[in-house]
Amino acid sequence: MARHLASGKVREIFSSGDDLVLVATDRISAYDVILP
Repeated sequence: MARHLASGKVREIFSSGDDLVLVATDRISAYDVILP
């Protein structure tokens, strides 16, 4: 099971054993605000 490490404006970072998994989402960030 992957463990959640961090959330950014557009990406999520998970730890899966010895690997890091970066997930890019479809969230849009402009002027430091997440747009709906």
